Amino acid sequence: MRAIFRLVPVLVLLAGCAGAPVTPEPASDRTAAEEALQSGDYHAAARLFEGLAEQARSPQREEYRLKAAQALIQAGLAGPATRLLQSVDSSRLPADLAMQHQLLQATVVVSEDPDLALSLLARPAAPENETALHARFHQLRARAFSELGNHLDAARESIQRELFLTDIKDIEANQLVIWEALSNLSNQALEQLRVRPPPSVLSGWMELARIAKDTEQPAVRIAERIDEWRQRYPGHPVLEPMLKAIEIKSKALALQPGHIAVLLPLDGRFAQAAEAIRDGILAAYYDSAQRHNVTLRFYDEGSPDEVLARYDTAVNQGAEFVIGPLGKEAVRILAREEQLPVPTIALNHAEPSASESLFQFSLAPETEARQIAELAWLEGHNNAAVLAPAGAWGDRVRESFLQRWEELGGTIASTSEYDAEQSDFSDPIKRMLSIDASERRSMAVRDVIGRQVEFEAYRRQDVDFVFLAAFPRQARLIRPQLRYHRAIGLPIYATSHVYAGHVDPAQDRDMEGIIFGDTPWTLNAETSHAPLRQKVRTVLKRHTGSLQRLVALGLDAYLLVPRLSLLDSYPNDRFQGETGNLHVAPDNRIQRQLVWARFKHGEPQVLPRTLFAEPIEADDARE
Repeated sequence: MRAIFRLVPVLVLLAGCAGAPVTPEPASDRTAAEEALQSGDYHAAARLFEGLAEQARSPQREEYRLKAAQALIQAGLAGPATRLLQSVDSSRLPADLAMQHQLLQATVVVSEDPDLALSLLARPAAPENETALHARFHQLRARAFSELGNHLDAARESIQRELFLTDIKDIEANQLVIWEALSNLSNQALEQLRVRPPPSVLSGWMELARIAKDTEQPAVRIAERIDEWRQRYPGHPVLEPMLKAIEIKSKALALQPGHIAVLLPLDGRFAQAAEAIRDGILAAYYDSAQRHNVTLRFYDEGSPDEVLARYDTAVNQGAEFVIGPLGKEAVRILAREEQLPVPTIALNHAEPSASESLFQFSLAPETEARQIAELAWLEGHNNAAVLAPAGAWGDRVRESFLQRWEELGGTIASTSEYDAEQSDFSDPIKRMLSIDASERRSMAVRDVIGRQVEFEAYRRQDVDFVFLAAFPRQARLIRPQLRYHRAIGLPIYATSHVYAGHVDPAQDRDMEGIIFGDTPWTLNAETSHAPLRQKVRTVLKRHTGSLQRLVALGLDAYLLVPRLSLLDSYPNDRFQGETGNLHVAPDNRIQRQLVWARFKHGEPQVLPRTLFAEPIEADDARE
């Protein structure tokens, strides 16, 4: 998997680990290889190190092969790296090289098979005086546990890692990892799993996370609770600046606006969607212990021409925060206002906001398409085939995917569109896979020789994967038709729209293997608000299918109210919501990171990779 943004700093660390005494080699050759590795020319570095290995004796030969494998991993070439690592017999290596071999093997598989990574990392192959290697050992174990959704053990491994760190910046970064892992746990889990008394370091972190997550406490009480925590854990390793930041953020979270207005269309074509969003907002409101201190009032957003007047009415009646409107045109009108008197979360995307007070939050399919491009890129694909429906929705999704894919450096092998009203998608599939061209060539040969020829059509071989934009009915038909047209084994990535929002193995068995992104709410993925989700689902059974995603949107919109200023002030902060892992982008759009799942036996299975991965930059594209 091409997780460049994760692997580069890790492998640089491995590069600095000392090897065993080695046989002399031409200094210029080794220097050239090291310089290629440091400059990011990983293909050249791998080639040079493999050349050095051919000329060297053991154990220097194995050291060079490990360096070559490291370069291949950084180049995104997991397959060749694995084969090279398999050629190294670690049982005959000095302890430090044996552990480097162990760590590289785990690095290759940790995203796709975290259980295998943990088995490879059952025990360190070198003594503890190899501090850099042991720090990496625990970092990889933490990563594997995180991939599996085991946030507690991920935090525990990061705490162990800190014992091998000396640089203050490394310690600060590691403590952020601990904090993020524990922030994924619900309040109930933080209470129940904290079984060891002070001075347990892990229990100290867990109690601190519990204090920070308690948004129901008054601001003045937070400082008192942190002082009490200091007395119970006097020797705790948490850094003072981080403790201060936790206190500041916790106080900010306690400052809930006293009057919140919600603008939604109460009738018309969006009324059903608005009702689901409203119920999500109400669920979050009634779950809050502070609800008695908050006035929550709903307004009809009216037509786009009326939205500014309705907004002003809400503010004049005391609103300190506004959620809505929902309609795209209404959001567009609000986005043009240079001054808005109170913070506002609009529930759709339009043009960039002129006012710093307006934030845009939605379940836009364009965002999902861009994230699919990033996932496919990180998983090592190069050439995309795109199959999308004709019409405005298909155009939007296709163009968003194509734009992001090309930004990352990917190649578009082919695109094809289909009529969503049909059931036979053979023609667009054949066009996408160039099977129709193969058939035309056969007909041309038959015409030339004047008789029938034995012929089997074949698909183009330069396609790595298919990006599919479809709703459940179409996806259930397209997947088996792709198999029929010789696309067996070709990965298929899709937006959340392929999934109806409820488990139905009988209907969805034909979508076997499709990978798609969706909300934690829909996929029942673990989040800190999972207990609330279960309560809401029990009560709001009338919202079925895709409407469940809108319930989650409403719930997150309300939960963001006290957190918005923090997310805006701290760009690296994240809020683990029910629509995804949320952060505020520089353009004031609230971006969400999806959870990834694959259909297996007709049911979506959450994939064992980091559920809330960070978006990648175009500069992370391969050299």
